[in-house]
Amino acid sequence: MWLVDAREPTLLISSVEIPRFGAEGGLEELGFKIVSVPWYEEDGFERMAREIAQCGPDQLLSDVGMGRDVTPELTAQRMILSGAECTILRWLGAESARVLESAVRLWQPGVSADYSIAADIEFGLEAIGAEAVCLIVGGDERVRKFRHPVMNGDVVHELLMAAVVVRWSGLHVAATRIAVTKPDEGLSSDLSLVASVARRTLAATKSASTWGDAYSAMSQGYRDVGHGQAWRDHWQGGPIGYGQREFELSPESSHSPYWSLRIEQNEAVAWNPSLHGGAKVEDTYLIGESGIECVTTTDEWPRVDEGDPTSAAGLLVLS
Repeated sequence: MWLVDAREPTLLISSVEIPRFGAEGGLEELGFKIVSVPWYEEDGFERMAREIAQCGPDQLLSDVGMGRDVTPELTAQRMILSGAECTILRWLGAESARVLESAVRLWQPGVSADYSIAADIEFGLEAIGAEAVCLIVGGDERVRKFRHPVMNGDVVHELLMAAVVVRWSGLHVAATRIAVTKPDEGLSSDLSLVASVARRTLAATKSASTWGDAYSAMSQGYRDVGHGQAWRDHWQGGPIGYGQREFELSPESSHSPYWSLRIEQNEAVAWNPSLHGGAKVEDTYLIGESGIECVTTTDEWPRVDEGDPTSAAGLLVLS
């Protein structure tokens, strides 16, 4: 846990991890003070933080359940990424999309089990030093029945969905890909409807608007395609960055402190609209001065609107 006060930046570390940080951390050379907190001491981190900062409980501000909770304020600040962080996010998005799509293309219908497909994704991410903090791979009727068809060892025959949230250097990106062995007009039609919801939401996700505006646009997007209440069936995503999602709202969350929060340039977002039956789109975008930029995209995966790299990921029909 980081402790920042007026004197010096301090890292509070469980006593279990002190030997490793002492030998490999190299943080003291960078000017950080390292303090050991006994792992067995109840409320040890808060006690140590208050002792070092010489403050009372109301003067200790945190987003980890200690002192006064300032999660909304800290979240709003960390959501605005620096130029270097945007560069990292672009790299992570491109690599994550490449790994995810490569694993889906390696699927052998009727042979590959969901676990083996998930293992291909995990291996590819670990090869670039990243990790899947959320990984869902499912197939066939389980995709059509469940929004989260988590792996259970089933062999995937005709329909595959793989969804992942990837973390590297603290930053996160999210993406979902769907593939079938033969054309599926029903799923393709539903996917186009979901993509329409995504486009409506992305159009409202612009600087100077609020996050409430974006979630309201999402609700309208579902109404426009004849599924006005479908957003209730699954959470819809939102801003992403140092959290898998920095916060989660619904079109009815107008009471939230995040509802009226202004959207800023260099923030990232990953919307996640879906319909029952398997249609779901998810990509990660950066919000810029002139529009949005999809970072989880490759030139090899079909998009719902061909030629538009910011459009939702389309349905891959394996040859």
